[in-house]
Amino acid sequence: MRNDYTIYIIVCFLSILFSLINRVYPIGGKEYLLNNVMYFSTWGTLFFIEIRKVLIVKGNKKEQSVDYFPIIITILMMIVCLVDMLR
Repeated sequence: MRNDYTIYIIVCFLSILFSLINRVYPIGGKEYLLNNVMYFSTWGTLFFIEIRKVLIVKGNKKEQSVDYFPIIITILMMIVCLVDMLR
């Protein structure tokens, strides 16, 4: 699990970095594609981390409760991000 969060932190850092570069050197104005893709990939990475956690919990033989709320929230945020990109 530690590698997943390391990847998530790197993706978030790249998203912030591209946002700062876009602010200093605006390439495409509001519809800067790379900035939108990096923002979407942060939510996508978080989505895959949560899916993996659910699969690991379900793979164990012990009875543990599975929390689907983070998965639903990340799916909703990915939809909002896509709508904002296509607008």
